[in-house]
Amino acid sequence: MTDFATLVQDSIAEATTLLFSSFGLVLDSGEATPDTSFQLVAVIGFTGDQVRGTLGVTVSPEVLTKAFATFGQSDPDQRLLNDFVGEIANQLLGRVKNYWIPSGLDVQITTPIVLRGVSLTICGTEHPTFYERSWVMEGSLVSVWVDAQPAEGLILQPPTEQQAIQQGEVVLF
Repeated sequence: MTDFATLVQDSIAEATTLLFSSFGLVLDSGEATPDTSFQLVAVIGFTGDQVRGTLGVTVSPEVLTKAFATFGQSDPDQRLLNDFVGEIANQLLGRVKNYWIPSGLDVQITTPIVLRGVSLTICGTEHPTFYERSWVMEGSLVSVWVDAQPAEGLILQPPTEQQAIQQGEVVLF
């Protein structure tokens, strides 16, 4: 059976690589020395009976612009880039949620908040409930983190074949 830390780490890795590949972008685990003086950051919260926390994503404007090109727009303005990084956080957490459901974790998702500024230092990264993964795309950094606080004594269910919905599908009700 998968433990909570492995579940979170695997879900971050799979959700991020699959989401960016849907934009035609390949993320590499290599080293980066990007100019991080101006990054866009989106943070989105989640809560449920078994776990609560936040997911954050930071993406350079260059990577966002390349991803945006898949929608036929080659020169998005700052407002569109802000909205897009928020949507990336929303889609990432939705994919992570779908990864967690078969193990009995269901969460509700908040609205993303977009931050932009000179620099960002994330405190508390040494905490055992903080998980981070970074990738590189053509020298630009893409970083995703989850600060997840599981309920005391959390025991994950053995994974089932249950999946809420296929990635990228739309359900109307």
